[in-house]
Amino acid sequence: MKSAAAAALVLCATLGGAAAAQANGWVYEMPATSQGNHEATWGDNCEKIEFDYDGVTSYTLPDTYTVVVVKAGNTNTVYEFFGGGDVSALNGKDISHIIYCPGPGGS
Repeated sequence: MKSAAAAALVLCATLGGAAAAQANGWVYEMPATSQGNHEATWGDNCEKIEFDYDGVTSYTLPDTYTVVVVKAGNTNTVYEFFGGGDVSALNGKDISHIIYCPGPGGS
């Protein structure tokens, strides 16, 4: 999966996004696409939480996930190897949806 993270960083840099190492793994921003709005794009057994643009700017996920995608405005903030806690969009906008994919062991 480390090669996937490296590839994502190259893609992110190419598209003009931002990336940062976090204690839980990597966090980076990339342009949102219609394909990226679907759970299956990010992995197997991923789930999606929809928000109605009602001022939600952060959300707490208690478990470990291989990927968490926070869509806000026209960007996705992607957390890889997320160890639980609060997620938000790097652009500071309201969250429209969150896609999360289980970590090892199906948590």
